[in-house]
Amino acid sequence: MVPSSTDLPSISAWKWRFFQVYIHRYLKKNFHAVRLSKKSMKDFIDQPVVIFANHPSWWDPLASLFLANKLMPNRGHYTPMDGEMLERYSIFKGLGYFGLTHGNRQSARKFLKISHAVIESGGVLWMTPQGRFSDVRERPAAFMSGMAHLVKLPQVIRFQPLAIEYVYWNEKHAEVLLHFGEAVELAEAHELAENHARMEAALTKAQDELAVLAKQRSADQFENLLSGQAGMGGLYGRWMKWRGYQDDHMIDGQTEGSRS
Repeated sequence: MVPSSTDLPSISAWKWRFFQVYIHRYLKKNFHAVRLSKKSMKDFIDQPVVIFANHPSWWDPLASLFLANKLMPNRGHYTPMDGEMLERYSIFKGLGYFGLTHGNRQSARKFLKISHAVIESGGVLWMTPQGRFSDVRERPAAFMSGMAHLVKLPQVIRFQPLAIEYVYWNEKHAEVLLHFGEAVELAEAHELAENHARMEAALTKAQDELAVLAKQRSADQFENLLSGQAGMGGLYGRWMKWRGYQDDHMIDGQTEGSRS
């Protein structure tokens, strides 16, 4: 199986640039911050890599595209997607997404062929192997079959788990929390089921690590990749501002009274 450039899904340079501006503004508008844990394993940036993430939300493709451009702006980024969903959300066409049909042998061969071309070209393959939306508390992180077959490719590939959570801390808007766990080593000598289980365990561990950090509610544990909306907002926000104004004036009055 020798890949060629024609096997690569299309990436439109102008659409990628435009969409990154859109993603930046959209995330900034809808979240308080996008944060990457300081404990993340990030030594894969120049390596052949498959990044596989959990899939808790509709926001995942936007968060992943933002992270891809933030960490590896000079590499091509490619993502398999259900063919019907790609037709429905055609905005992702021209951004490295390619359609597949689950359970179809021809589609499985297409997946391996494209994956080979991606890695051969120096690109990055992004996957959500759960194949559906799943709660971040769901254990184990059960995968659909398919990704473990990538071990058959001739290249040595790093398989990097990415945990994603959207949590509310002290602001009206949620935080996007990201964490790269420890890479999993796969070997062709292992049974397919064993490699599959290794990847599930690696992502589950990464999710557990991120859950610990999320519960600490401390921005100090994260690198701030993007600052967005702050403040309570609405009637409650105005009430809190008024209370703060009243408290400030009360303190000032007490200070003046103590001077007299």
